[in-house]
Amino acid sequence: MAAKKTGKIGNTKVDGFFISDGFSNWKQGPVKFWKHDGSECHKETVERLVTLTATTRDVGETLSAGHAKEKADNRKQLLQILRSIRFLARQGIALRGHDDDEGNFMQLLQHHGCVL
Repeated sequence: MAAKKTGKIGNTKVDGFFISDGFSNWKQGPVKFWKHDGSECHKETVERLVTLTATTRDVGETLSAGHAKEKADNRKQLLQILRSIRFLARQGIALRGHDDDEGNFMQLLQHHGCVL
């Protein structure tokens, strides 16, 4: 009922049974449910549900795709960090300089475009 009042249900064939009036006669429940099941309001709502699920992606899939991209980006960053440490170690160059932000390691990562 609140969804209709706030405009969340925009059905053009509004049926007063369950949306605006509510339902309290439970003795006649199965009959009323069957009648509502055949109403135009219910049919339009089911059609919208089918159309909506066909046009939108699952939230889990969206989050999973975002998580997979984040993992791939993090893996690239980690590999670049390890390559930089290995390069500095082979050359016998210290990782740190006088200042942490200006050290050899940080300068090398900035040169390669790593974001830390």
